[in-house]
Amino acid sequence: MTSGRTAELRIIAIGCGVAGIALSAQLRSQLGYENFVVYEREKSISATWYLKTYPVVGCDSKRLAEQAEVLHYLQDAVDKFGVAPCASGRGGDRGCLDPREVFHKEAEMLVSWVGTISLPKECNVSGNETFKGDKWHSARWNLDVSLRGKRVAVVGNGCLAAQLVPYVTKETAQVHQSQRSPQWINESPNRTFTEFRKWCFRYEPPWERIYRFYLWKKTDALHDLYQSETARSLRDCAAATEQAKAY
Repeated sequence: MTSGRTAELRIIAIGCGVAGIALSAQLRSQLGYENFVVYEREKSISATWYLKTYPVVGCDSKRLAEQAEVLHYLQDAVDKFGVAPCASGRGGDRGCLDPREVFHKEAEMLVSWVGTISLPKECNVSGNETFKGDKWHSARWNLDVSLRGKRVAVVGNGCLAAQLVPYVTKETAQVHQSQRSPQWINESPNRTFTEFRKWCFRYEPPWERIYRFYLWKKTDALHDLYQSETARSLRDCAAATEQAKAY
C-alpha cells in the first residue's frame, strides 16, 4: 500500500546551541533541505555560551578557548551555513520562542536539542534570602558590579569555581569559599596552538582527524580513572592523586 503523502516532512528543532546549529548546517549544506525551523529561547544562539560571561569562562586557537572565542566561532558557523533566519531569539520574525507565550505548530518530526547547563541551580543556602549585599549565580555574572577591594563569598568548589576563584582573588580584599567536599586540582592542560599546527588543521584534514582521535582516546580513558574499580584503574587513580598533591 502506497502513502498518499507528497509534501516533504516538516522539522521543528528546539534549541539553537551547538547541536541545533550542527543540525541546521547539515540539513542545508548536505541535504539541501529547507523545510525546518529552529526555536531558541534566548536572544542569541547557544544559550550556554551566550549567558555565561563570568571571568575566564572557557572550554581553537588554544586547546581550551575562552567564552568569547567559542561564541564567535558558533556565530561564524551560523553565518556560513545560513542558519540565522530560522534561529532568532525573542522578538525575531521567525523561530522566536517566548516561554510566556503559547502557540501551535505542526510538524512530522520534532528534535529536542535542549541543553542541560544553561540554567543555573538555585541557591538554597541558609541565610541567602536575608543577605543584603550583591549576589548572583556565576552562570549569570553581573558585569555591572566591581569586586575590587570587596569581601567575597563563593559557595561551591566545582569546575566553575576552579576557573573563577583564582581570578577573583586578584582584586578582592578577601575571599571566603565554602565547600561541601574537597577535591583535587591539577594544572590546566591549556596551551596555544602554533601557526604551523593551525595550518595543518586547515589544509591537511588527516592531521585534524588524527588529533581528534587522540583527544577522544585520552578523554575516554578518564572514565576508567573515575568510574572503574579494576586493579589498573585503582593504580591510575592513586598516581593521579599523587600528581594532584604535588601540584
